Amino acid sequence: GEVLSFNELVAPITVENGYHEANVILNGEYVPGLGGGLCQVSTTLYNAVIRAELGLVERDCHAYPADYVPMGLDAAVAQGYIDFKFENTSGYPVYIEMWAGGGEIGAAIYGTEIHDPSRTLSFDYVVTNVIEQPADEVTEDPSLAPGERVVTSAGHTGYEVDVYKTVTENGTSYTEYFNSSYYMASANQVKVGPAKSS
Repeated sequence: GEVLSFNELVAPITVENGYHEANVILNGEYVPGLGGGLCQVSTTLYNAVIRAELGLVERDCHAYPADYVPMGLDAAVAQGYIDFKFENTSGYPVYIEMWAGGGEIGAAIYGTEIHDPSRTLSFDYVVTNVIEQPADEVTEDPSLAPGERVVTSAGHTGYEVDVYKTVTENGTSYTEYFNSSYYMASANQVKVGPAKSS
């Protein structure tokens, strides 16, 4: 019955607590931020939680699709306004193990199996809408050579996706709607040199 808040678990996000700067998404742009990369941890834990079929209390997707997990299966976090929370609905204690090393991260949840031992799950997404990338946002940069063009931030195509959960048990399968995610579209940020004088 307990609820675990990811943000409470990893707080405080300070240099003194061992955190470093890495990219975070702020107002739709990638910028350096303390604790950048924590979303990979929350996403890994989220994928363990949904496979353990524990209760979801709060989960949000990223502004843009994450490159380390299929769309709809990410769990973004940001101290103060986006959290990942889940509830132990199994009726028994659970033990959470996480590890990282060698460029990999993993999570496992141990507890009492309340389903048939043959039960397996899979999660698949379906794109329900594609949002075209807007036109480039161009600013002039006098430090560039005339006619020079530099993409300072790559834009994104947006997507709306539905995730479906397929359960197989004793040779029988069924599929049910699980959740939806919205990933925004964004324009390329481009700097160009001044126009050539005639």
